Amino acid sequence: MALGVNEYLSKPYQENVLLESITYWSQVDV
Repeated sequence: MALGVNEYLSKPYQENVLLESITYWSQVDV
């Protein structure tokens, strides 16, 4: 299992981008 930053989100976070990122990475097999 690889740990680390897979995606950079600039601040301030845009809610839709943040939620899409969480949704995507929560479905990725590790």
